Amino acid sequence: MKKGNLKIEEIIQAYLERGFGSMNKNDFEVWIFNEWRKLQDGDLSDYQISKALKISETKVKRLKYEADLKYAIDLNNESELNERFFELLQNAKYKKENSKIQFVIKDKLLRSYINDCLEKNGRFMDSSFNSNIVSIYIDDFYYLLKTFKEIDEDKILKQAKEIAETNHDFPQTIPGILKEMFLNLSKEKLGEITTNSIIDFIKYIKQELTNK
Repeated sequence: MKKGNLKIEEIIQAYLERGFGSMNKNDFEVWIFNEWRKLQDGDLSDYQISKALKISETKVKRLKYEADLKYAIDLNNESELNERFFELLQNAKYKKENSKIQFVIKDKLLRSYINDCLEKNGRFMDSSFNSNIVSIYIDDFYYLLKTFKEIDEDKILKQAKEIAETNHDFPQTIPGILKEMFLNLSKEKLGEITTNSIIDFIKYIKQELTNK
């Protein structure tokens, strides 16, 4: 069960160093919750945590959010949140609906960060149906992608142009190509979405057309 190296004696000592009784009830709960998480094996779901701690899933979500804000994340280091986002995308399963895709972001802090990045550019995502399920236009998804990592658009569009010579319906914009990726590969995890993975998809389509 234990993942971290902290012992209960060390946790108590760390608390005493703050000054006994110096933390209010909520701050104390958030701090203890964060220390408890360090001792767990694997990434427990909200349901598993609620069972282990005998609290509601709503309280679990709040504790995770506050613990991340205070202890787990350096909010001045956006690269850490960017890395979290791309780790999530590698393992996400997507559902395509018209010009939108849906996937799960259980991390409330990460959802807030992504939404803020979009709103700064007049864009948005929708979580009104379920707070953990993000619905986002593919154009806006691509905006996030190229904001957080380098995408070689010229290299991708050059490959797409070669297909268009024989298949005029193949999209000539990167959001359009991503839409085709989600349409063709949505039953599987897409893995890391990079310049090379997009080009590999185009080559895959090209090979499929050649075999017809």
